[in-house]
Amino acid sequence: MQKTKAHYRDNAGIVFLSVQTVFEGFDANTADYVVPTMKKYELEDIPAGHDAGDKGSGSEMMRRYHSGGTPWVVVIDRKGVVRFNSFSLPPARAIPFIDSLLKRN
Repeated sequence: MQKTKAHYRDNAGIVFLSVQTVFEGFDANTADYVVPTMKKYELEDIPAGHDAGDKGSGSEMMRRYHSGGTPWVVVIDRKGVVRFNSFSLPPARAIPFIDSLLKRN
């Protein structure tokens, strides 16, 4: 994420967010765990959130985007349309993909 974010650092129209979703380890993966996790992966300059949901139903984000692992990546275009929703998106694929979206919109 850092490499892709660095590539678009001068483009105010692109926003990166990180959301910690919890599907197991509810006692350990708390909102307090977000900050150390972001530091560990050198992502502390990216806005971060936490969605644990509850032990019975889990995270709303995981249900909404049908995520199934970490890191799960969702790319949403300027019109609010989900253009990518899958496990991982390395910079070598992310940058050309995002560039193609920018050319369309």
